[in-house]
Amino acid sequence: MNIVPKRDAPIEKVLQDYLNANKRIRKGYVNALIKKVWKEKMGETISSYTRSIYYKEGKLYISISSSSLRMELAYSKTKIIDLYKEEVSGIIINEVIIR
Repeated sequence: MNIVPKRDAPIEKVLQDYLNANKRIRKGYVNALIKKVWKEKMGETISSYTRSIYYKEGKLYISISSSSLRMELAYSKTKIIDLYKEEVSGIIINEVIIR
């Protein structure tokens, strides 16, 4: 596959082609985007209790240090999926796993 785009292609198209051609880079990009959206939408307080968050094979894994916050987020899994559907295009989240 030739990933060299035409000279007059929009930068968004060029970057999308590059990410689609390089799966390792796309994985890192997606996880960075997931973390960025989490911090922006959940705020500093919830982000401070978040140990890790990553996306793998249609599942969003969230590790929370507070048990009460973990329970609260467990009741909001559909809201979390909807949030990412609005904010991030091209990433399909089927399930949220909170640990």
